[in-house]
Amino acid sequence: MCLVSQVLGSSATQLSYYPGRVAGYLKLRGDIARQLSRQIAEAVGFLHTSGVVYGDLTASNVLLRLTNIDAWSDKEIYERLGSPIKKNVLDSAGDTAGRHAPDYLVKPANLSHLDPIFLTKDIVLIDFGQSFRAGLPPDHGTGTPPSYCSPETFFGGSMSVASDVWALACTIHETRAGAQLFASFFGGNNEIIRQIVQTFGKLPEPWWSAWGSRSIYFGDDGKPNETWPDGIALAVEYPLEA
Repeated sequence: MCLVSQVLGSSATQLSYYPGRVAGYLKLRGDIARQLSRQIAEAVGFLHTSGVVYGDLTASNVLLRLTNIDAWSDKEIYERLGSPIKKNVLDSAGDTAGRHAPDYLVKPANLSHLDPIFLTKDIVLIDFGQSFRAGLPPDHGTGTPPSYCSPETFFGGSMSVASDVWALACTIHETRAGAQLFASFFGGNNEIIRQIVQTFGKLPEPWWSAWGSRSIYFGDDGKPNETWPDGIALAVEYPLEA
């Protein structure tokens, strides 16, 4: 079976990406960011009222529609999206994979360089592979990146409507600021939990006591340690400003 969906434009992540620049270098205009954020919230709200938990809300799963792409000629498609790059499908021995596999795969088009004039201000949520009925979370958890995970999911809690709302807030922040609220540079959960505490303060129990690495960064009051090995601070406070 082959599922084919409509062709869509850049993701909310790609809108703020600029090679060679730090995250947040490019920011959407305030009115555009508000318009996109409202649509994202409405889409997630629709899922929740339908009894569905999205389970994988990230800025990368928010795409913009393209303007009248059905009217583009083949030449215009190649000019705007680039020529197709094909790779033959081979088995582990390096031979043709056979009749049960496609002859080749086509590399996804790089939309990060697409001229913004071809983008609309209408969003589409994609990738519902992690979605589930509310109250019936999967036993195996989900593949949501740590940067968008709510605190309870780091301590054995299940994904839920509440965790969707947390991810929604993270996505809206990224859409407006051009950078993640909680960025996982090294890919570890501790890194995200530390940033959450730096921003919102001490975690409620039982999560605080369950976090085995808390003493590396914070005292019992949830404040950053006053002394550090080698004099290098591993945690600071940076609360969000209204």
